[in-house]
Amino acid sequence: MDNNKKAVHDNNISVYNVGDTKIVTIGTNNYTVRIANKSTSANCSNTNYSQTACGFVVEFADIVTSRQMRSTATNVGGYPETLIYSYLRDTLFEQLPGDLRSVIEPTRVISGYGSSDSNNYVTTDYLYLLSGVEVFGSDSVDTAASTTTQLDFYKDISNSKVKKLNSIERYWWLRTASSNFNHTFRCVSNSGNLGSPNANDDNRGISPAFRIA
Repeated sequence: MDNNKKAVHDNNISVYNVGDTKIVTIGTNNYTVRIANKSTSANCSNTNYSQTACGFVVEFADIVTSRQMRSTATNVGGYPETLIYSYLRDTLFEQLPGDLRSVIEPTRVISGYGSSDSNNYVTTDYLYLLSGVEVFGSDSVDTAASTTTQLDFYKDISNSKVKKLNSIERYWWLRTASSNFNHTFRCVSNSGNLGSPNANDDNRGISPAFRIA
């Protein structure tokens, strides 16, 4: 992983292609991660722009585990108040191999808010969920839609948005609170469409991303 980071920082990323994969072992389980982005928008240097689709972004190709977003049907407080946010920060990141943790960059993450709130949320994270814009290119109920862009991997319409857990297609969570409701978050369905389940639905998957540069 150190060699990967050096290549990225030396701008020698031509040796990597969007969609390239690598196996990461967490505990006794192997997971596939893939390069989801290599490009950098001019907006990425702005402090009011999310870095989540900026530069060398890697995502889990499938689902790591399933969790509720919240224990009750509410999106008040947005993504930073979710159980998944805490799980990614306090549990999953610490379970990653040390050589991988050492090359992950802290990332400015901007997340949209629901109908009971009034401001986007800004956090700095090592692991994060994607947004609807980053997967689909647009999202009409994401208040933070203008602060990010579609990842290179998903710009290719031939690339599937479907992800699996134990070889079964499952819904997977996005970080966006639906702006038209106060109880739902966005997700990708098991057929690859954009949806808005209740925050306490318990059969939705977690498939985070991170940046190396």
